[in-house]
Amino acid sequence: MRTPNVDRLTQNIESDAGCGLHSTFGVRRATFGGRTFRRVAFTVLILGLLGTALVSGCGGKPRAAVAATQPVDPIEQARRDNSIAFRTPGQSTIFYLDVYQVSVPIGAVSQSEEFWRLVDEDRIDPARRDLLLKNGVRVGIGETGDWDYFRKLIEKSPHFARTGSAVATGTGTLEITMKQNVLTQDIFLLRGQGHLSGRTYDRCHNVLGVSFWPDPREETVMRVSVSPTVRSTRTFLEYNRKNEEKEPAFVDHTPEYLYDLNLDVRIPGDRFLVMGLSEDGRWPTSLGHQFLTLDGDIEKKEQVLVFVPRTRARQMPATTQAAPEIDAAARQ
Repeated sequence: MRTPNVDRLTQNIESDAGCGLHSTFGVRRATFGGRTFRRVAFTVLILGLLGTALVSGCGGKPRAAVAATQPVDPIEQARRDNSIAFRTPGQSTIFYLDVYQVSVPIGAVSQSEEFWRLVDEDRIDPARRDLLLKNGVRVGIGETGDWDYFRKLIEKSPHFARTGSAVATGTGTLEITMKQNVLTQDIFLLRGQGHLSGRTYDRCHNVLGVSFWPDPREETVMRVSVSPTVRSTRTFLEYNRKNEEKEPAFVDHTPEYLYDLNLDVRIPGDRFLVMGLSEDGRWPTSLGHQFLTLDGDIEKKEQVLVFVPRTRARQMPATTQAAPEIDAAARQ
């Protein structure tokens, strides 16, 4: 004869035949009673929660390791880091420097208040600017908004145009001939602390060496350095050995004499550099007078230089921000 506990056990087993855990609990409840079952169930519940936490924690580590080993998209990394984008193939920048050399009647620019009112001379270091003025050279920065005024001056005056280029990590150079075939000239240069030095040159050419490169801290800014140079031809008497005899011969040497004006200017992409004759350039022995004036057929001329920076992205759609171009037909 079955007891009630045995009947209840049989029903639980028959109704939950597919759930071994419930059947086991039913057996233990039938065998050990209600208080013992509650203790066992509570213990199993705690162990189940701990097991779930351990399984989820172990599963998170492989996912983190996989994420760490995934390769970083170079394009996305370049967008985050400007220095990487600057070196990315197909995105390098080419820097151009257009130089306009204009000849005007003496005093037309050097004594024009209207001209120099459009030039910001305060952008040049004060000590450097004062020394340049005393040597006959006047420089300043013009804005693109005033370019039409300078363009008209260039177009209506005899001028030459030159263009140089440099890649993003390099330096570009230009050479501008200011005077040629000068029979003789005297040049005195005033240096810092009032030191004055000078010398005489015979059969010489006066040229300006121009170097330009992108500013490493601001890629939209161009650095321009200008160095006056004199190439003077000097003749020496030398003896050459011929048939075991020394014969005299006159040999020409052309050494270069470089003047350090300390003219190093930062030009933003939306501006340009202007160089002209200062008031002290009226002295014939000043450097500005010898480099920036010309003896014309009828009247004396003075020269004005305009340096216009431009940039262009290589193998990319043009996003150039620069001063307007002068009509090529107006260039000589």
